[in-house]
Order: sequence, then structure tokens, then C-alpha cells
Amino acid sequence: MKFIFTLVSAFVFSQLVFAQSPACTAQEVLTTCLSMEDTYLKTCTAQDYACLCKWHTEKLSCFDSCPQDVGRPFVQGSKDTFCSIAKTYNT
Repeated sequence: MKFIFTLVSAFVFSQLVFAQSPACTAQEVLTTCLSMEDTYLKTCTAQDYACLCKWHTEKLSCFDSCPQDVGRPFVQGSKDTFCSIAKTYNT
């Protein structure tokens, strides 16, 4: 019984996620772009805010191909945070 409930819950959740995120015809482009930018982000140290700002800005541009993707607000928030800190410390 628990298994069926879990299975049904997972299905319903997946449908809600897909309902919130319209299909993007360029999903593969977005996925590839995000993967590449994540590789560049790994070159930044934890407190190199200028580097983090730069690569989060580039990562945000990946969403130009899928502007309604649910991941965009998260990346926008990260970009805003790191760029604000970089500007504050003039790094």
C-alpha cells in the first residue's frame, strides 16, 4: 500500500513540475550551456566574488534559449548576490 501511495505521489509531483515548466524546444542547448558554465564556476575560489559574478552572469545567459525554465530564478539570485558582493568589495 505504501509503495502504491509513493508511486502515485511521485507521479502527481512530476506532473506538477512539468505543468509549471513549459516545454522548451531548446532544452538540450540549455543543458549543455549550464554544464559548461558549471565547469567554469568550479575554477572560482569560494571568495573570488568577481569570478563567481562573471560565471553566474554567463550561466544566466544560458536561459535565453529557455526563458521560462524553473531554474532561471535560482541562477538570477546567485548572480545578483555574487555581483553585489563583488561590487561592494571591488574585486
